[in-house]
Amino acid sequence: MLPEKTDFVNAEALLQRLNGNYQQLYYIYEAFLKEHSDYATKIRNCAAEKDYDALKRHVHNLKGVAVNLSLDGLYHYCQEFEQAFNKIEEKERNRMVDRLAILMESTKQELTLLLRKADSTNVTGESLDTKAHDSNH
Repeated sequence: MLPEKTDFVNAEALLQRLNGNYQQLYYIYEAFLKEHSDYATKIRNCAAEKDYDALKRHVHNLKGVAVNLSLDGLYHYCQEFEQAFNKIEEKERNRMVDRLAILMESTKQELTLLLRKADSTNVTGESLDTKAHDSNH
């Protein structure tokens, strides 16, 4: 059974690109959650400090990650953000940063639910705890 498509995560599309490898999909999404756990804070800090070059760089990087991982909602919003960035005033830019942070949190929640569902149905073939234990011996 393929993972379901949500407003934030199109796991089915990524799974197709991974040739149906559920385990790889699981680990990719798990790595995203770990590596981007504080990304919303970074983006908000850049906006607060008016470091717009860093802000644009973070949004652009996030857009690239989002498209590669089929995080469709995040990708489209980052694309919209980039297109509007130089055309809007600081106040609107800050609102867009806040919406992006909320969207990131929603995406992370969807991914967490997807991973929990995979754990409960044992989609990966074996639990991460077993793999970690086995690789240490």
